[in-house]
Amino acid sequence: MKYGLNKTADIIFLIIIVLLLIIPLFLFGNRNVEKMEKRHAQEMPSIKKKHFAKIFYRYVSDRFILRYPLIAFNRNIHFLLTKNYYVVNNNVYDKTKNVVYSLPTFFGLDKLKEGEVEVISKNIQRLNEYCKSKNIKLYILIIPRRSDFVKYNTFETKKKTDSDKAVSIINYIKNNTDAEIIYPYNELKEENKRYPVFFKTDHHWTNSGAYVGYAALMKSIKKSFPMINILKTDDFEKTYNKKVLHAWDSVFGYGSIINNTGISESLTKNALDTEYLYFFHPDKKLFNRKNTSEYNLPEFNKITDRYFYYPKGYNAKILLIGDSFLGNLLEFVPYTFKETLSLEDHYRYFYFSKYESAVERYKPDIIVLVFRTYYIKMLINLYKQKGT
Repeated sequence: MKYGLNKTADIIFLIIIVLLLIIPLFLFGNRNVEKMEKRHAQEMPSIKKKHFAKIFYRYVSDRFILRYPLIAFNRNIHFLLTKNYYVVNNNVYDKTKNVVYSLPTFFGLDKLKEGEVEVISKNIQRLNEYCKSKNIKLYILIIPRRSDFVKYNTFETKKKTDSDKAVSIINYIKNNTDAEIIYPYNELKEENKRYPVFFKTDHHWTNSGAYVGYAALMKSIKKSFPMINILKTDDFEKTYNKKVLHAWDSVFGYGSIINNTGISESLTKNALDTEYLYFFHPDKKLFNRKNTSEYNLPEFNKITDRYFYYPKGYNAKILLIGDSFLGNLLEFVPYTFKETLSLEDHYRYFYFSKYESAVERYKPDIIVLVFRTYYIKMLINLYKQKGT
């Protein structure tokens, strides 16, 4: 009887061990690895694959049930033991100023060659000619670098080079095209004396920064559409909060960069030492966000499309194309025009072929490209087909 009990216990123990190894393979996948370690999880290798055992070990390791609690614990300990700069996944927590920033993982504008700047300029002119043929006004809103507005000690030395290069490229484009380029650097610098225009723990611009960009954009648009009403800050309800809201439809949080470090919020709360000004339009509850399916682009599932209808707005259609910086801009633009379509492209590559069908269906009066300075180089691919 005693032997039978021991045998049963051994079997139960073996089953538990096997389950602990197998269940995580189904419960944990790419999402956790991408979130914590900023890489893709190892896929299940073919048994015929060379070095199968080594790759299979990585596959199982990526799905170990205690992997992420242990990683989080390790990062918290390292953060506590770090004196000035905690670095993980190319993100830096500067303890001397309680600010977080990302190290560049891509080539800067200083690496652009003269011939490539010419290609960018010709692509913009080509797009502008296309818009003219459709009776559409094209505007390009270029957002300056965050590092010119958020002060921190940095390991990198390129930030000033990139800023200077951006001005040089923008001036070249202005001199060689008739496209409307808006680069509100000076306006943002002035506003930054009153309220922060970029977050300390997130790479996006604040509501204050987005309003400055909106006002500069509308000032340019008003030259061709003199009847539009440029909203003033007094047209909005105002509130203050130390937490980050990087888009009109997101929720308050600690910020994308600080989240990427994987450090416990209880250890990073000192970074939330700045009050940000937020604007909310009083008509927000009456706002009609229609179904976007007729303008959706299913072949590019990384594009987020949002359609807004505001009956009090100026009778024109505006199409916004850009990256996640559109988020806070949508607190203002949709209350200016009757119809607004926003295409937020997470690919960070502006292939116009991706948007052309939406342009043909939506028939906008205005198109605005919105992106940060170091994505200027992406316009080299404006007329390339995706994947080429």
